[in-house]
Amino acid sequence: MASRRFIADERVLKKYGARVLVKDNEANENDEEVSSPKDSRADTQDQQPIGISIQGWNITSASSSIGNEAEMDDLTAFVQSVVGDSTRLALPEIVFANAFLSLQYTRKSEDMPKDGENINTETHDFKFNAKDALLEWAKCHLHLGKSAEGENEVKCYRGVSIIKTVDAKLWEERQAREAKSANMHSLFGKAAIGATEYNYDWCFQSPYTGFYSKNTPKDINNTTTSSESEWKELSESGIDVSLLMDQKQPILYFDDVNLYEDDMHDNGYIMFLFE
Repeated sequence: MASRRFIADERVLKKYGARVLVKDNEANENDEEVSSPKDSRADTQDQQPIGISIQGWNITSASSSIGNEAEMDDLTAFVQSVVGDSTRLALPEIVFANAFLSLQYTRKSEDMPKDGENINTETHDFKFNAKDALLEWAKCHLHLGKSAEGENEVKCYRGVSIIKTVDAKLWEERQAREAKSANMHSLFGKAAIGATEYNYDWCFQSPYTGFYSKNTPKDINNTTTSSESEWKELSESGIDVSLLMDQKQPILYFDDVNLYEDDMHDNGYIMFLFE
């Protein structure tokens, strides 16, 4: 299956004030390949990161192979530690454990205070990966179900709800029996041994907006992070569509990275990806 990764020729990048940070030799160098059809499943092989630098932004990304048993056990234990011992969560069937997107902006401004002869810089980092996306998903499950007073069942939190097929209850009961007789299969992690409630979330919806950090060299503790931003519905798009339709501008960089997916046991299909 042909990859849709793409970085423009260095001569084209230079024309637009950009340069290559890292380039996979297998990345497409023909922009016609960028819009080629793609299989619904992301590549299952590790890929070298690709990236460019443009106008203060360093942009890098990479797909990865499907998480191995050790990686999945670690991820499951991590997610389970978030929800505690009262609830057990099953991860998506396929997690691309090492896939990521990184957007880093470095601001060098004469308006910022100078440290001696050095111009101070301010760095803003935006990162996206499967672990953080599933962390946000797991946090939402802390608020789903019965309230602290045992009343008013919470069915949706930050856009996350549990959608089940008609046979979900039978599947849950069977899995509960099998897990109990096997003294907890490693699929659910050691941290879930005491769990009493199964939350099988078929859609794995996540309000994940990425992880943000801000750093200044004057004070290494002056760092702000946020991964719980709220999505807001807008009455109209803030995107200048004319720029997207302008075919005179070349594509400098493109990547298509999947974080996780699941076939919902043949009841549908979900994917969490970014382009």
